[in-house]
Amino acid sequence: MSKIAFVTGAAGQLGSALVEKLDKEGYEIIAFIKEHHDDSLLRILPHVTKVVRGDLKKPESLLGQIPQGAIVFHCYSLSPGANASEDVYMAENKVGTQNLLRAAKEAKVIQFVYMSSCSVIGPKATPSHAIAERDPPSPNEPYGRSKYAAELEIRKFYDETLIPTLILRIFPLYGPRAHRNSTPVRLCKLLSQERFFMVGDGNNHYEFCFSRNAAEGIVLASQKIRSGIEIMNISEPVRRTYNEVINELAKQVNPHVKIVRIPKIPALMIGVGGEIAFKIFRKRTITRLRTVQGLLGGWKSDCSKEVSMLGYTQRYQLEDGCAELVEWVKKSKVLESEGIKLA
Repeated sequence: MSKIAFVTGAAGQLGSALVEKLDKEGYEIIAFIKEHHDDSLLRILPHVTKVVRGDLKKPESLLGQIPQGAIVFHCYSLSPGANASEDVYMAENKVGTQNLLRAAKEAKVIQFVYMSSCSVIGPKATPSHAIAERDPPSPNEPYGRSKYAAELEIRKFYDETLIPTLILRIFPLYGPRAHRNSTPVRLCKLLSQERFFMVGDGNNHYEFCFSRNAAEGIVLASQKIRSGIEIMNISEPVRRTYNEVINELAKQVNPHVKIVRIPKIPALMIGVGGEIAFKIFRKRTITRLRTVQGLLGGWKSDCSKEVSMLGYTQRYQLEDGCAELVEWVKKSKVLESEGIKLA
């Protein structure tokens, strides 16, 4: 199997964790990043042989950049936190993927690994049903629709080329280099206040996948599934509750915060109001309905395929990930523009 990796979005939350994992595994890595993204981490990793700055929407950015016989790890995606229009999401996530697929075909890559999202399904888990790969896609917002559109392009690519292809649906991530509008960063922001308003009783499972664990699952999948096309959820088999997540983050952010619980039904009503406000003002808040549904367990993943097919075991636990997330939030000063400084 090739040990040359071409990684898009290599400076982002998931991409950087994946590059670090591939570096430890001894892969030669070509890192593709946006013009304005920080490459300081990439520059210090011994097996990152080249950093390419460009834009996947512009095919010329990819000319001659993918080595013959490489594995492509397509991590780049315009984040849900960007609050962009459907047209912008489609340009970034669908058109950019189309351009990358054409370049991958020309380079005769030996495997294409696409980081999709659970958003192609939606926060539809229930206490009796976790989201599985066989669940019918039904994305209900622009980001999810753009990710599903990219999945369809990747299926066409496989049908035309028969190049081994993985579509990995990543579940909610946390860790260093998270988007400033992501739920984990917003949770840190809210926990820094005197009171934190918790949806429900907190005893439900809460999907929260540390980026380093996701990276290990991605590399394992690429190494163990070397033929055909496969869809697989990437999440954590060790289940933790929303209470556990919030209590662990509070230890790191503000141990004295007072937890105020909002019953499920009023919380869902607030979520409906938040969804209406989002559609009017295009401002993503933690009171959006899909976010409230997620906090109540709507993103719960069935990761049995990941465990059975890959032999995946979870290396990092919640305590490890929360400590690293909060340390990064503090050092990056990502919340200071909002007047919040974590001690």
